[in-house]
Amino acid sequence: MLELSLVPKQGNVGGRFFPHTGHLGVTPVVISGKVATRLPEVCEPLGVKSITLGIRCTETAGNGLSQVLWEKKKVLLSAPDDEEYLDLGDWDSMFKTTIPTDAIDMARSTMCIPEYKVVWRMEVVIEHRPIPYVGTSIAKAFALNLHNHKTPSVRPMSPPSPYTLGSEAYTSNITVSAQPGAFGPGDTFPVYVQVKPLDPETTVKKATVMLERQMDINNKRSTSPPSQHRLSSLFKSSSKPTHQRIPEEQDVSLYRKDKLAEVSSSTVTIDKSGTSWCQMEMALPARHGKWDLGETHCTKLVSISYSLKATVTLKNNKSRSSKSFICSPIPVVIASTCIENRISANKTVDLHPAKKRHRSSRRGLYMHEGNVDVSEPLLGNTEPVYTSIKGVATDVTPILLPSNHPAQSQNIQFVFPSPPPYPSKPMAVASLLNPAASPPPVSPSSSSLPTPPPTRQGIEEGTNLLRAFQSSGRRISTTTSEEDEVQPSRSRQKTRITPDSNNIKAEFAALPSLNALEMGLPYVPEDDRPRSRPRTAPIHSAFSMTNSSIPPPLSGRLSVPDHNFQSRPMTMASMGRTTGDLHGNSFLPRSIGENSSSSVSFPFAFSGNLPDQKSA
Repeated sequence: MLELSLVPKQGNVGGRFFPHTGHLGVTPVVISGKVATRLPEVCEPLGVKSITLGIRCTETAGNGLSQVLWEKKKVLLSAPDDEEYLDLGDWDSMFKTTIPTDAIDMARSTMCIPEYKVVWRMEVVIEHRPIPYVGTSIAKAFALNLHNHKTPSVRPMSPPSPYTLGSEAYTSNITVSAQPGAFGPGDTFPVYVQVKPLDPETTVKKATVMLERQMDINNKRSTSPPSQHRLSSLFKSSSKPTHQRIPEEQDVSLYRKDKLAEVSSSTVTIDKSGTSWCQMEMALPARHGKWDLGETHCTKLVSISYSLKATVTLKNNKSRSSKSFICSPIPVVIASTCIENRISANKTVDLHPAKKRHRSSRRGLYMHEGNVDVSEPLLGNTEPVYTSIKGVATDVTPILLPSNHPAQSQNIQFVFPSPPPYPSKPMAVASLLNPAASPPPVSPSSSSLPTPPPTRQGIEEGTNLLRAFQSSGRRISTTTSEEDEVQPSRSRQKTRITPDSNNIKAEFAALPSLNALEMGLPYVPEDDRPRSRPRTAPIHSAFSMTNSSIPPPLSGRLSVPDHNFQSRPMTMASMGRTTGDLHGNSFLPRSIGENSSSSVSFPFAFSGNLPDQKSA
């Protein structure tokens, strides 16, 4: 037979209760340890169906009735789906289970009082194949000493109202009051007794206050009519059938009272109005011994309440004896833990607040974007960051009207945001994308719109180039990391030469998207280049008298002298970097005389025919 054992992670199980951490009702209660099974040498492995760890809170009354208030189960081991049992020998597994804070809404604290008890129990059950005279399960259980550390809600108490008690010369107005709040084992709270006799010759000799517990147990039992006497049944005719009523269920309530604490005082203070005052300190018993103090609560099975009862002893000068009068009970709230323990439990929550889980968003292009701290001012700002484009409305909401809406005048107002708070100098987005091409200034339709800054007149090829870049550009990362991480080498500018035709093709890097521009960019100063293309001779004019194709536009480094027109004037286009072949050698185009039929293609080359070569 398997031997089952439970070992806690911290502490030992030598006492009555299994160790745990946390405070019930305030913080989650964590129970952790190890479950182990050991197989004796002479035994064979046992077919096990499952191993389950369960925690439950059960209340039981003295009449034998019980019910489960809260329960939680966790499967530690189970047989495969295709097999009914699993052969188990020496096996161990660590476990960790948690009792949430809201479990106290249904469960109660551990207590044991006469005729009633509440037990928290942790149990490990091994379900195995049936064994004769043994059964189908092996269980190991331990009790948990859990007490509610949550302060119960106390209704605001109205001011105590005096009531009349006694007769003849002992008639007096009595008021009993206690400090509001919830008190637990070991706490002390004051109780005040105020007596004002109507007869001036009546005095207060002694006052006693008693703490009493009332318990109502709901007991549903089946009742049947009393059985008839045997002799009476003999006189009845056997021919007449006997009719018996079906047993009915009725609720029977068991009521019990217990005195928990008592305090008395003979020190009486009389004020000027003749009212006698008596103050006493009620000390609740600490948690020790067999019986507990309990707590104020109500379930379907039992209802427990506590009250203070005061007894006042009065004596009249005309009478030799004194009389005692019992006052009406005053309800009081009793908790399962003292005030000091509840305060310390709440301090642990303040000192160790719950950790917030930061979920990394993988919505970016690169993996490192999930590690960016969202608390940075640029990345964590929820408010929209506007660019410094003057004269353009950046926050315009469209006005949608139905098709049958009557025509009427519309008043549209544009709101321009203030510049961003960062100290970097703003820069126009148009200047960043293409400094040589910007739209011409447009006169505003209203005097309220500011005039946009003057821009340069660009050429049409520049606009086409911008559109080509925008259509081929890809979205890049929105993080503020290094350029090598954000834009890898595969997206940088490259120059590729095909070996078959010696053509040079440049691959341009993608432009940043507007989402990246909204995060703030450094200021780029304006250049001093001319506003328009320099006045050079048109390319087509030099070769208008020939039928050959026009050569490509030449730069200063790649210009080729012509026999008829000598050297050609330079154009403003430049390659921007030294070209070369695949082996690292510098590359220069061949002369026209070497191959008149071949043409060299470059980026942004003009189409045309080369002129015929004349012999020297």
